[in-house]
Amino acid sequence: MRTRRLAPWPLLMLAVIVFASCAENSAATTTQPATTSTQATTTTTTGQPTELFAFVRSLTDGMLVFDPAEFLTGDEAVAAARAAGVIGADEDLPNDFYIQNLDSGDERQLAVADGVEFTLIGFDTSGALADSPVSVGELAALLSGEADSTELYGFIPGDLPMTLSLDGDTVTGGSQTYLP
Repeated sequence: MRTRRLAPWPLLMLAVIVFASCAENSAATTTQPATTSTQATTTTTTGQPTELFAFVRSLTDGMLVFDPAEFLTGDEAVAAARAAGVIGADEDLPNDFYIQNLDSGDERQLAVADGVEFTLIGFDTSGALADSPVSVGELAALLSGEADSTELYGFIPGDLPMTLSLDGDTVTGGSQTYLP
């Protein structure tokens, strides 16, 4: 039987990450009341629309409040999950994605362009998943819990995973991100 020797540097890198994570967590901590800050977000206009993964919290008076995060897949997701201690060194992610939210609760807000349509995940007449377009007003009502979301997949008011489309400092669209 032939054995394959692993290069030592990936194991060394993993050990450094795990050690750094443990050292960070071993410091004495004090409990503080939870706080959430909302701040305006400024992005650089490059002339090209950009995308941003975030948990959308609310939409009021044309301002979208969200908590930005990173939606990782593949090897990058596995490495981040291992570094965070979510999975062990010999484990894999069950769904090939990991959401890294290092600044959880650090909410931001951006203006929403006029006439924007968002795409949520709903169901077609056979019960299969299907795109469900909603207006700014409809999304605002859904996020606040004022509208019925029973015909939408996995919708939790105030905690909507979305990929937002941005043009500079303005939200120009968004699509709900499918999470199994």
